[in-house]
Order: sequence, then structure tokens, then C-alpha cells
Amino acid sequence: MSLEGLSVRTSNCLWNDGITELEQLQEFSEREMLRIPNFGRVSLNELKQRMKEHGLYFRSETAPRSPYVDKRLRVPSGPLVEEAVFVSALLVQKHKELDEARRRKQAVARRLLDEYYPEYNLYEIANLLGSSVGWLQKARDAEADNTTE
Repeated sequence: MSLEGLSVRTSNCLWNDGITELEQLQEFSEREMLRIPNFGRVSLNELKQRMKEHGLYFRSETAPRSPYVDKRLRVPSGPLVEEAVFVSALLVQKHKELDEARRRKQAVARRLLDEYYPEYNLYEIANLLGSSVGWLQKARDAEADNTTE
């Protein structure tokens, strides 16, 4: 059973805490519900009335919690969580692309050094790549280490 018909404040508090169905409320005690931010006695009384209409009740304080439902382990849901998951996946993709771009830049730097280092100095090549001379020297040293092995 959905949470439709509840006040906006109560609905928002429950939604933000990842509760989307009335049946989920049976896993919580009244005390636990009052710990939800912006959820007070008025919201609790509204929920109790709504649950009573459907034959549902809050868990008693002494009743053990189901081992499969632990408030600390619940996975939140909602549009904000979906956006966070999307942004995380996007960041992972961008990191992969950035790593690939760095590898390609290093390869280009090595080729530039091989072809142009004697006639152009490191500063000119670094400027061309938009890099620091230190980074270019490391690329050159890494190439030298790879050829000696």
C-alpha cells in the first residue's frame, strides 16, 4: 500500500528516509520513527491512524527486529539517489577516459622526445603538450628505464 493521501510533510519525511510503502513501517517502532528528521508527533499520529485503517501497527519496542531489515542497512531510493548513482557511473567513465588520455599524452610525449629532443629543448616540447618540464623529464626517464630493462 502506497503512502498516498498523507500530508506533504509526512510523505516527504518518509520518502527522504527511503520508506515508500505502508508495510515497511511495521519494521519500525514509534521511537525509531520519531528519529527521522522533521518527523514529529503529528506525523506519527497521522501514520498510526492510516496504518490502523489498513490493519497495520508499528513494531513494539521489545519485539526483535527482523534480521533482514536493519534501518542502518536500508538502501535509500528516490530521484536524488538515482542521480547520485548516475553521477558516480559518469565519474567512473570520465576517470577511465582521463587515464586513457594520460596514456596517449605520455606516448605522444615519448615520440616527440625521440624525434625532436636534440633540436628543441624540453621547455618547448613541454609547452607544446601543455605540461610541466618535470612531467616531461619523468616521461623521458621512464622511457630510458624501459629501454635499459
